[in-house]
Amino acid sequence: MIDRQPQEPNNIFTVVSIELLICVASLNPRDSFCAFDKEKLINLARFYLSKFSSLKLMGIDNQLENYIMDVRFVNNVLI
Repeated sequence: MIDRQPQEPNNIFTVVSIELLICVASLNPRDSFCAFDKEKLINLARFYLSKFSSLKLMGIDNQLENYIMDVRFVNNVLI
């Protein structure tokens, strides 16, 4: 039973679904977004190419950096 346990998520979720879950976890606001991973969020945007043009994907890097700095600043001010 223990040997089967790690394999079960792979049987339930596709590789793409698992990648989406991992990427979305980067948006967890707990502890001032300590799980924030800009590369994972950019990868998340790539899953939605109909919503993000190549031009928007190029700008998202800076936007994410500014966003997380703003959120962390506001959280530190409020604490």
